[in-house]
Amino acid sequence: MISSSGEVNGLEPVNTGVREKTALEKVDGLSRQLYKNWLAVKKAKAVWDFRALQKAESAYATELDELAELWTEGRSQLAREVQADSDFVGSDAWRIEVEEALRAQGIPLQGSFPQYEFPPFKLTLAVDEQEAKLGLGRKLERTTALCPQTLAAWVSSRYQAVAGKRFDAALFMKDLLQAYKFANKMAYREEDVLWGRAVGLDVIYELLTVKQSARQEYPKPLFVYNLGRLKEQFDLTYDEYRLELGFARNQSRALLVVDSQGRESRLSSLTVYKVAEA
Repeated sequence: MISSSGEVNGLEPVNTGVREKTALEKVDGLSRQLYKNWLAVKKAKAVWDFRALQKAESAYATELDELAELWTEGRSQLAREVQADSDFVGSDAWRIEVEEALRAQGIPLQGSFPQYEFPPFKLTLAVDEQEAKLGLGRKLERTTALCPQTLAAWVSSRYQAVAGKRFDAALFMKDLLQAYKFANKMAYREEDVLWGRAVGLDVIYELLTVKQSARQEYPKPLFVYNLGRLKEQFDLTYDEYRLELGFARNQSRALLVVDSQGRESRLSSLTVYKVAEA
């Protein structure tokens, strides 16, 4: 026979297949029950149900004492588990898990630990500071949730808000055209636009974001990202104009533009032609 202690004929304990709950699991269960009993206390008090109130309050007090006693062991277990997770963060295994989780979310990851790029964003895993930083121009967001899957979901939500948004090529070309007209006149000191003359993309961006508030809302990395999207278009014509993005001879002054396929180009100028004059 099996005794209440789990022994057979007083010899060895038998594994009944029921796993003993850990201290934290017991704390979790008691905490939920405490919350239910506290709701019962408040409900009975609100309607002056004194008998129900006495019963609920007594149960709450008993479980509160049990929880206080159990918490000593639970706190030690929590500390051990947190230390293990903390030691894991920053390790090669953690880095690999983070990178795999990001790629699983569709992030076109480039670079290596601790800094990664996926235009128009930059991601820094600041392990010493126990946080991750996601930059878009001067805008910087932080998260202290370093579980790989949680971190990847956080990054993905912000990336998809930009990359998943429909790109309006016509509207972007219209904005570029307006900035080009001003930039062209300034560069060549003419009253009329000299079509077919190149203008620097850095000047174009400055004209698109004259106000400081506009520059904050439309950081340069996002402008460069949109150039990459535009470059993928087969037809760069808008009304009677044809736009041409120029490859830079001076690489130091060029913008590194990456398209959706990860192909890189170094561009520095915009030239607009009137179709009838081209």
